Amino acid sequence: MTVRGICATRPVVNEPFGLALSADGRRLFVAQGGNTATLSVFDTATMQASSLYTGAGSYGVQLNSAETRAYVSNSGAGTVSVVDVSSTLEVIGTINGFLSPGSLRLSADGAHLYALETGSSPVIAIAGDLNRAATP
Repeated sequence: MTVRGICATRPVVNEPFGLALSADGRRLFVAQGGNTATLSVFDTATMQASSLYTGAGSYGVQLNSAETRAYVSNSGAGTVSVVDVSSTLEVIGTINGFLSPGSLRLSADGAHLYALETGSSPVIAIAGDLNRAATP
């Protein structure tokens, strides 16, 4: 295998934690848990980004299969933000009831979202129609 090396860099100053890449490789989603607690979406061709505040301590990010929604865990807020990423970035809902959510995984059928609570807490399964956001 030939490794070509680093081809581009982009400063990310808000303590990046989670990454998700679109299936076509054109968009890179970065959960940043620093003092601005954002989801940034990078165009991988230009490395230009748009960002949106999601909640204190943004940690993990997971895309739905249609790549129209991103779920962002906010460990400092105890929430998961539901973000519309189909055209403009917009928080369309919040799932409450966590202590400090971290990594996220969505089931293949999109019916369940699994969250790891950071530290020694349990795995939490969220059931329901995740295509409908919780409270905005």
